[in-house]
Amino acid sequence: MRKRAWFQGRAAVAVLPCLIGAGCTPTGTSPGGGFDGLYAGAAQVTVNGNLACPASLPIDDFRVQDNVVLFAGFSVPVDADGALTDSPPGGTYLNGRFGGPPSTGSADTDFRGTLRWGDECLYSINVHRVRG
Repeated sequence: MRKRAWFQGRAAVAVLPCLIGAGCTPTGTSPGGGFDGLYAGAAQVTVNGNLACPASLPIDDFRVQDNVVLFAGFSVPVDADGALTDSPPGGTYLNGRFGGPPSTGSADTDFRGTLRWGDECLYSINVHRVRG
């Protein structure tokens, strides 16, 4: 089951604090847990349609719990192969893939993906597991 992001339809400026870890805590559950942990890294803008998108965003609160990504209002299940496919109608989504050993708890597991924020901002995300 996929939940829509809480900010659906709001301006990107109003929700940017969630991207940088300012206390947004979404919830979700799913069986499994091989990619569970806390991830940190950054998002780099790749499309800045309205020239108002921050060029880079630090990410320190990208969490996976029970194989569900909980980040910036998203609650998206991780597929068995490590893929994350959030393809809702509208302009905001989070897609990508986990790499590295999923079940060992080692810090070399990472996630590379794309975050589309509204209709104007597209980011490339690269985060690494910092705590299992």
